[in-house]
Amino acid sequence: MTIPTVATGVKVFTPEECQQIIELCSPLVKTSLIIDNGNKQTEKKDIRQSKGIGLASDNPKFEPIKPLLSKAVDALIAISRANFHCTPMGVDPVEFTSYGPNDYYQFHIDSSIEVPRSMSASILLSSPLDFKNGDLCFRDLESIDEQKKNPNGVPIPLQQGEIAVFPSLLMHQVLPITEGRRHSLVLWSFTEEMLEARKQ
Repeated sequence: MTIPTVATGVKVFTPEECQQIIELCSPLVKTSLIIDNGNKQTEKKDIRQSKGIGLASDNPKFEPIKPLLSKAVDALIAISRANFHCTPMGVDPVEFTSYGPNDYYQFHIDSSIEVPRSMSASILLSSPLDFKNGDLCFRDLESIDEQKKNPNGVPIPLQQGEIAVFPSLLMHQVLPITEGRRHSLVLWSFTEEMLEARKQ
């Protein structure tokens, strides 16, 4: 399925592969930070409350799941080319995220002047039966009138192991979890044109 500017319907991982990633990464998570003006990472619980860890490709801890991370990157690149006519030049380190009860991430975009990004992706690792609420929602898929009716945006339901790919400038959020735990992988890509700005 492709809702304007969000592509879904591609399963990247089996339930067993999802569980392998969750079991390896869950014990390593720390409080999630956001990048504020000036490219500094800070904790802002009024905007984001969750836990996560960057999965650096050169960290030996993540060696067992490197083939899975490569699958995730390949899916982001293939869908970006096929659905958005965008060819990423590179991908930032994949991030494992974990949302528990009352955790959320308010509306935000994934690109900035300091760290420009072209395409973003989220892969749901948990079964949708493992948590309540916590929808991934997009604000700019509706008309202005519809946005007034749906202030949380349009929810994009994902199955376990399924990826959602979208432009990094698209406003999105993760609604508060009310029960259970939601695990996901998050990816961001950039184009060759963005490389120079990222070096400054």
